[in-house]
Amino acid sequence: MIPVELREASWRRTNFDEQSNDDNLRAELNLVHEIREEARVREEVAKLRVARRYNTRVHKLTFQKGIWGGERLEKPAKINRKVNWHETGMNLSE
Repeated sequence: MIPVELREASWRRTNFDEQSNDDNLRAELNLVHEIREEARVREEVAKLRVARRYNTRVHKLTFQKGIWGGERLEKPAKINRKVNWHETGMNLSE
């Protein structure tokens, strides 16, 4: 024998109307485009707020053409990158 509990049906079950449920679902499907558009707008606003807050802490640099980028007015000076290890005091034999 399998024990079974029987109780009174819930309010939701007794008042369920399949036709009105289908109508409500169709109405919600028509609103999906509007809901997505509102979410996209909220997302864009949030991104702008984050960018504005980030940009307040960033130091803006302005570059003059010919110095940092674009067309250089003159060739950059060669940098001597050789290191004289004897002058640094480091022992490389170990």
